Amino acid sequence: MDVQAVCNKAFDIVVVGGGHAGCEAALAASRMDCRTLLITTRLNKIGCMPCNPSVGGLAKSHLVAEIDALGGEMGRNADFTGLQFRTLNTSRGPAVRATRIQCDKVLYSMRMLATVLSTRNLTVIEDECVGILWHGDVATGVKTRIHGEIEAKAVVVTTGTALKGVIFIGHEALQSGGDGRPGSAPLSESLKEMGFELRRLKTGTPPRLHVDSIDFSRLPCQPSEDPPPFFSEAARRWRQDAEGAACATWHMQGGKDAAEGKDGECATWHKARELLWSVRLPNDEAFLAPVGGEAGGDRITQRHKDTEKDGEEHENGDEREGVTQRHRDTEGNTGEGRETSDGEGEGWGTQRHRDTEGNTGEGTETSDGEGEGWGTQRHGDAGKVWNGLPRVNQAVPRGTNPFLPFAPGSQGLCVALTHTSAKTRDIVSKHLADSALYGGMISGAGARYCPSFEDKVVKFPSHAEHHVALEPESLFSPSVYPNGLSNSLPRDVQEEMIHSVEGLEHARFLQYAYAIEYDSIDSRELRATLESKRIHGLFFAGQTNGTSGYEEAAAQGLVAGVNAALAVKGLPPMVISRAEAYIGVMIDDLITKGTDEPYRMFTSRAERRLSLRQDNAKLRLLTHAREIGLASGKQLDDTERLAEEVRQEIERIDGGPSDGSGGSVWSRAMSRPGATYRSMPFAKPSLSPEAIEQVEIHFRYRGYLAQEDRLAEKMARDASVYIPAEIDYNAISALRYESREKLARVRPETLRQASRIPGVNPADIAVLDIWLHRQEKLKRKG
Repeated sequence: MDVQAVCNKAFDIVVVGGGHAGCEAALAASRMDCRTLLITTRLNKIGCMPCNPSVGGLAKSHLVAEIDALGGEMGRNADFTGLQFRTLNTSRGPAVRATRIQCDKVLYSMRMLATVLSTRNLTVIEDECVGILWHGDVATGVKTRIHGEIEAKAVVVTTGTALKGVIFIGHEALQSGGDGRPGSAPLSESLKEMGFELRRLKTGTPPRLHVDSIDFSRLPCQPSEDPPPFFSEAARRWRQDAEGAACATWHMQGGKDAAEGKDGECATWHKARELLWSVRLPNDEAFLAPVGGEAGGDRITQRHKDTEKDGEEHENGDEREGVTQRHRDTEGNTGEGRETSDGEGEGWGTQRHRDTEGNTGEGTETSDGEGEGWGTQRHGDAGKVWNGLPRVNQAVPRGTNPFLPFAPGSQGLCVALTHTSAKTRDIVSKHLADSALYGGMISGAGARYCPSFEDKVVKFPSHAEHHVALEPESLFSPSVYPNGLSNSLPRDVQEEMIHSVEGLEHARFLQYAYAIEYDSIDSRELRATLESKRIHGLFFAGQTNGTSGYEEAAAQGLVAGVNAALAVKGLPPMVISRAEAYIGVMIDDLITKGTDEPYRMFTSRAERRLSLRQDNAKLRLLTHAREIGLASGKQLDDTERLAEEVRQEIERIDGGPSDGSGGSVWSRAMSRPGATYRSMPFAKPSLSPEAIEQVEIHFRYRGYLAQEDRLAEKMARDASVYIPAEIDYNAISALRYESREKLARVRPETLRQASRIPGVNPADIAVLDIWLHRQEKLKRKG
């Protein structure tokens, strides 16, 4: 589609940014039958993972489970590209258990790109949004650098760290959105002109190290869990019925027009693969050195050879709908791949790997008996590591399914563990003034719960050892992510610091650590739908709202995309309350309290965390999922059957023989510590494992759940008391002055939201409640 065709095409919704929030927003809106345009500065960076390539973790996994329950994409994408699968907090209760999946960085982005490119109603262009178009208090579209003005009925801004993004390595600075993406100063200025208050936030990432330069022989290994825990119903169903699951998986992703194609695959896959062949995977330079420059260089340069060499393609573009720019490899070739000097194909061609004696195949035996090539190699007691696997640009053999790169859960890679030392601490202490964070270069607030290593040294000076996990980034890259060593130190200091860590004494750098500072809006400017209170039809999601993490961004993106689509259709919005989901907790925190540092989700933020578990996300959100229609009909029907199965079994147990006090002997037995359903004489052999889990949790925590239900009723009552938008708080003399000021600043929509504002106490809420009831009575009389 050429530039003129994009500008002339009528769009319902424009999504700015192709990160985790942008992908969820664009997919949700387009799957709800809205003509959607996704604008991204780099097509091959869609769904990229610029920091740790993992999904889930404490509380974050609850968000991913809720995204999947509502029909979003993140859970599926993580399950089908996962390298290591773990359940956290297994020794604790179900409220705080969590799933964490270490994903393949290349495949995660590629699979998300395939999903985006093969989705109906969704057009993708490479361009930079330089401003929001609005008339009065209504958003009317966007202005882009290449395609000019594009009209739309709603706009969703999901720019991540791009708004006036600046990368820091020591005292070096570069304007960038991170991970090889350009920053966006014009859009930031446009938002200021619209009246938005912007604030600076900061995050960062550790260096990337070459796997062959790490000594794993002395390091313990953390294995993947078997069987692997999954986020999505799609992956669980695939495991249950692997035969024929390929096409079924795409149907579960909302591919309503997917049809049986040749070779037993789905027709939509062939379309996606055809489009993907025109998009070159990142080469070593772009993938491993996103801030530019060679490892060990003395300056930062940003290099994008494909766009510099083929800039004219912006005008001509790819004639196929959905892609406006063609990507070439470094030699200017396009298409299926080219033959190299040793006869191996690059790009999307198949590449076989030879050992030193010229053998090919799945693996060759090494001196210690372990396979190379596509196999794994042992390093002492470290277990399986990803040595010897294919490199970037050799990623997917032609003919494979981009939605199913390998059997979900089949990789099971090991993660090696190490720790810092007193020497590491001393090196960083000596060079604190040289870091961007403590050297005065950065003014933005950093993430409290994901600190840089300089922060750890300053705040915990007596601690010499800090845990470091050496996590694989991809099967197609030698890159290792040393989790726990994020910093903004100069390059030479980073090398000295890394080499002081056990196992990393001779580590080679593929990319230096950096900090990134960027603009975000004041999230108190937003409604519970993530629509701006200032400009109708303008929605915000992700790090633009002050959050940190892929999961928080994706959850917001889904909510913003759904509500933008509902607004375009003139339908009531989807508002998820704190009592229903962690998504509701996060959004309520953001729009009520705001944040002066990158917001991260924790289970402790939820008042009803025993009720808001990961295992019951699909049951909690079934009503919302039915209303928006993103999840597959089969998934929703299965969830309804599960809910009914659980309800009937709980009623049967409660109706068992009486214990003499009006209760049931069966329910009392189920409530005893350590009781299991299968050990009961009244257990039904036909009850499904999922239903058994829900029944056991219900009886084990029944008293606490009832207490949370009573709290939820009060929350629902307060949430049903709406506050008029035109209310004059200064006219309510019984309110304290501080409360009047804060209520006028936030302008809460409900009494529940008002009660969450810092500085507004329960007495103020009682006064406001009485005043609202009096006004309602006067209104009815008048």
